Amino acid sequence: MGPKPAQRRRRRVVPDLRGLFYRPCQAVVTMAGLRLAVVRLTPDPMPVEGLVVGQSSAAGSAVRGLSTLTVQLWHPPRDQALPGPKHK
Repeated sequence: MGPKPAQRRRRRVVPDLRGLFYRPCQAVVTMAGLRLAVVRLTPDPMPVEGLVVGQSSAAGSAVRGLSTLTVQLWHPPRDQALPGPKHK
């Protein structure tokens, strides 16, 4: 009994992540057998979940398993007021 032979990394199809929030994006990338790298586009974001607006490998392209997929994440800026009732 020795170590198991290394599995061949097969090619994976890159999912389209644009329009997803960060947590669902993270789940899809993990299920696809890829790694995730994030680029935050907003310098001083509000403390809310970000939205994926772009990705480095095109959706539908084939990459090796465990490749790193870079996504661009947008958050509303912190100084932007949310619409809602005004209190006096």
